[in-house]
Amino acid sequence: MSYELSDGDVIAKTETGTVLWKGKPDGYPAKAILPLPHSEDAVILLDYMAGPRNFANLIRMAPSGKVLWRAEPPETSADDAYVECRWQGDALVANSWSGYLVEIDLATGKPSSSQFVK
Repeated sequence: MSYELSDGDVIAKTETGTVLWKGKPDGYPAKAILPLPHSEDAVILLDYMAGPRNFANLIRMAPSGKVLWRAEPPETSADDAYVECRWQGDALVANSWSGYLVEIDLATGKPSSSQFVK
């Protein structure tokens, strides 16, 4: 399984190059893709500027395009979204607009820890 990013579209392909799904998850352009180790799924960071003011824009997606979870931003009472995500060792971490560094549980999309870093 492989994933590509092309003009905001996510493209999920088999090892032979067959396209399983192509599009914008939830209708929003993607900014980054992180394939999950030992899984066919990927974590997708959607463009925070394209969504609502408080935007759960970090998602786990199956190769079929189905969204498996959405990580809520840490500041739910204010304008917030994730602006960056990356692997830190085996952990998925994401930075929010409001200044938090959040570790995301891969099974549920819920924060397993967060710290204010701004």
